[in-house]
Amino acid sequence: MTATDGSTVAMQADTICIHGDGPGAVSFARVVRGALTDAGVSIHAFS
Repeated sequence: MTATDGSTVAMQADTICIHGDGPGAVSFARVVRGALTDAGVSIHAFS
């Protein structure tokens, strides 16, 4: 992740929360999912 000062910060994210009630929320979620899938990230529901 790139910090506001331009430095790189290592991090691991196990979940992503997308909050949106605007007209583009579903499209945005689809784009995020597609980018993650294309990057080889495994996506699954909580169990």
